[in-house]
Amino acid sequence: MKAAVSLCPGIKSSIERPECVVVVDVLRSGTSTAAAIASGARAVRMFTSHEDVLTAVRANPGTCISAGEKDCVKPSEFDLGNTPQDFTPGIVRGKIVCMATTNGPRALEPYRSARHIFYAGRCNEAATAAGVNNVNPSSVVIACAGTRGLVSLEDVICAGGILKNLYGVSSLDDGVRIALESYDRFGEQTVFCGAIPGFEGARRLIELGFLDDIAFCSQVDRYDFAVIHNQEACFVRAPG
Repeated sequence: MKAAVSLCPGIKSSIERPECVVVVDVLRSGTSTAAAIASGARAVRMFTSHEDVLTAVRANPGTCISAGEKDCVKPSEFDLGNTPQDFTPGIVRGKIVCMATTNGPRALEPYRSARHIFYAGRCNEAATAAGVNNVNPSSVVIACAGTRGLVSLEDVICAGGILKNLYGVSSLDDGVRIALESYDRFGEQTVFCGAIPGFEGARRLIELGFLDDIAFCSQVDRYDFAVIHNQEACFVRAPG
């Protein structure tokens, strides 16, 4: 399998049309998506605009709920923000969560035609690698969501953790090497938790007081399942 890493949406990967894509957004939508599915949400749909989220929810009353953030804060008209702890069974069980966040959907958008699309954080790093191994693609791009168009190390480290567990990787680009070296330096749980406050993605969250979110999103392999795109353009629990 050929592997490449896009360090943030503004930096292209060396593989233009990958068979498989993993979008990584540790802080916070990759974690929130997994948390929603773990709490019994039927699916999570990603949107690039808040207006599209509200349109989808209004068109499906009782079935969909809105979630996301603008400049890290929950829009007043949304049901939920982007705090993963808030995606509880009492709120999301049996619902389709329609989500719009600043970084993750932007990273996803160029790759919507890929045959297999995963959405991940450190919370399901190992399971995501297992999911990629299960579909056994000829090529994979790990697309880091970054922060406001900037590289953010928590996503790069997560990319490295996924890459470490892929089978049969025969071709590596420099983005892969950066991700693997970042993982080797910061990937261990305790080291990661100590370092993440200095990463680009955490700085604004710290300013706004989202320290509990950072701690939650820093948990490695909290969930034992991958999140994959289905034929209805929703993210669901991957088989296996």
